[in-house]
Amino acid sequence: MKSNFPKIPKELASELENICSIDTLTCVEESSEYQFASKRLITNDRIIHNIPQNIDLATIRLQEEELNKRWSDSHYMRKAFHSRRRRYDYETKIMKTWREKMGGSGERMSEGTEKVDCTDVLINVIVCEQSKHYIKKCLRKGGLKYTVLGSQKLTELRDKISCISDITVPGDFSFDPNAPQDIRSEHIYKSGFFFIDGTFYNDMRDASCRDYSKVIIDWVESDDSRKLGPFQTKSMENTEFVNLDIQLGYPYLYTHQGNCEHMVVFTDLRMITADDCLDRTQYPLFTAIRKKRRNVCMLCSILTPRWIMRNNDNFPQDPFIMCDRCFRSLNYDKDEQKIGEFTAQPYFDRVATL
Repeated sequence: MKSNFPKIPKELASELENICSIDTLTCVEESSEYQFASKRLITNDRIIHNIPQNIDLATIRLQEEELNKRWSDSHYMRKAFHSRRRRYDYETKIMKTWREKMGGSGERMSEGTEKVDCTDVLINVIVCEQSKHYIKKCLRKGGLKYTVLGSQKLTELRDKISCISDITVPGDFSFDPNAPQDIRSEHIYKSGFFFIDGTFYNDMRDASCRDYSKVIIDWVESDDSRKLGPFQTKSMENTEFVNLDIQLGYPYLYTHQGNCEHMVVFTDLRMITADDCLDRTQYPLFTAIRKKRRNVCMLCSILTPRWIMRNNDNFPQDPFIMCDRCFRSLNYDKDEQKIGEFTAQPYFDRVATL
């Protein structure tokens, strides 16, 4: 009987056995009497948990708030459990589809595909949305989830990240709303960086790319009283994930389009198995998404907005988002001539991205 497990060297297997030992799963400050609650037990009894009080991290504070809310409200706890199970079912369904496509054990692969090295590792990454208002929700519910290979470059993940700032069309379209919208921001502003463990990993693949980290490093070095740094800079396109020094669960930063910031969290790290997708061309593999609600036109409250209008004194808010029908009927005459003074730009809702 042929084994489905990948063949790895004995030295690597011995090292993994020591690293993954049960003895290494307990931190120094953890209680030996840690109790785990059954999913069927929903009472006022609390889980014994050791949450450090001398660490000022948003993740620790939000975790404590979440635990207190779950164990004080049985309805919320059931809701959280079912929500977590739905996310798990969604991810399981995706991997099951890939296993069926690859023939179960990955032995049957289509022509032109590149098989993953059996000694490679899988890293789960969560990329939160760009707005600061969504950071708290992303910490609790998660954002876009990807699975990357340890041998892949950072640029491969960056090219996979879907953000509304990249597909925005720059310019004023108020004089001609029928003008072509072929040029997106991602075609003009191609710079970006990951900030991981005190190192800026800049994307310099294109000649027009700028080193975003330079102005930050110069600002830090201009005043020693800030007590920041020292920082390093490296090339994103020449750095593999396996060479990063990361902490699981620790928030890192991805910045692009000048000031569009995303929180990046590495949540899991493991060896690849025969049950995973073995087609290297499919990685980074998209595994889950946080549910989004679409915005509606601020005038009719029915259709999805297509335009964002600014500097118009005839409207109560600035900016004002409108559907195409309301936008044209109120701001243009029968000859499609502009009425009044304002600027307009194509609007893309958050549901337009993954």
